Amino acid sequence: MLTYLNLSSNKLTYIKSELFFYLNSLLVLDLSFNQIKKIEDSFYKLNNLKILNLNQNSNLILTNYIFKGLH
Repeated sequence: MLTYLNLSSNKLTYIKSELFFYLNSLLVLDLSFNQIKKIEDSFYKLNNLKILNLNQNSNLILTNYIFKGLH
């Protein structure tokens, strides 16, 4: 069971909606220090997520719908 996923510093630019679909046991997701510009509604199945790090993605525009389903 995966609870911690570190994808930091990978030059990611885009997060597709189905990327984390089967990772519902995830507690910590680190996407920091990438070049993410767009995130689809990727987090709606991450019901147990406690920490989401999006630090240092300077061109990232956040909209309300990407956090749908998070507590």
